[in-house]
Amino acid sequence: MSRELLKTLDASLDANELEKLKGMDININGCPNSCGQAPIGFIGLTGMTKRIDNRMVPFYKISLGGRVEEGKTRFNEVVGSTPARNAPDVLRVFLVEAQRKAGSYKSPYEYLEAEGVEAMKKIIDKYSFVPPYSQDASFYRDWGKTEDFTLAGIGSAECGAGVMEIVESDMADAERNIAKAEERLDFESIREALHYAARALLVVRGIDPKTPAEAFDGFLKEIVGKGLCSPKFHGVKTAYDALNAKSDSAEKKGKLTLAKELLADVKEAFKLMDNNFNFQKRYPSGTGK
Repeated sequence: MSRELLKTLDASLDANELEKLKGMDININGCPNSCGQAPIGFIGLTGMTKRIDNRMVPFYKISLGGRVEEGKTRFNEVVGSTPARNAPDVLRVFLVEAQRKAGSYKSPYEYLEAEGVEAMKKIIDKYSFVPPYSQDASFYRDWGKTEDFTLAGIGSAECGAGVMEIVESDMADAERNIAKAEERLDFESIREALHYAARALLVVRGIDPKTPAEAFDGFLKEIVGKGLCSPKFHGVKTAYDALNAKSDSAEKKGKLTLAKELLADVKEAFKLMDNNFNFQKRYPSGTGK
């Protein structure tokens, strides 16, 4: 929650520090819809989501340099991203550094151009690590929440654009693994391509699988079974399970072709999804197994 993030940041800075930060406004959107006008903030934070350790993790994109001023209005530029849990620390360290050095420049914007952007990049890099869930589950929860972060139930009118990032990330991972398999025909890459392609659309259905088995079960029930992708993929889970180090070249090539066809069909379903995250039914229902 962006309000909780601001409360945490405010509590970490004393009154004297806050007074020196005039002109360094922070605009925060909890999502990519710009309700909080993040693109025009001196510092802009925009909510996003990444999948780490097969779990959703709330992140913020950080951008710098936006302003609204006659003849000088401009959008800020993204310089990196940080886990939501680390965002207050990133902002605090940057702001303390900025208020210490910005006085040497004519404006905070000159400071950014001269050294502020690079300073922020280094701070983001320092705070980029997300520990495993077993070590610190708080990274997998948003500010002000006690439950794990999820995109389930989020629609387009409720700041659901983070859903798109997850879908696109899974499809990109499937593509990368297909490219690897085409180079060396290794069974691991083909299995990963099948897994990521099958998982890609599930977040739109409010499903967050933690294992390949859960991903394939969800895909067969919610995507194939409801006519969103072709019934010819009803055997994809069996194909995934059968592929191993002992598989010969012919089998690997056949499964690689399956992965390519699966990803192409998933992309087509995604392309036809409307602004309310509703899919277009393309095949008869009830064919998933």
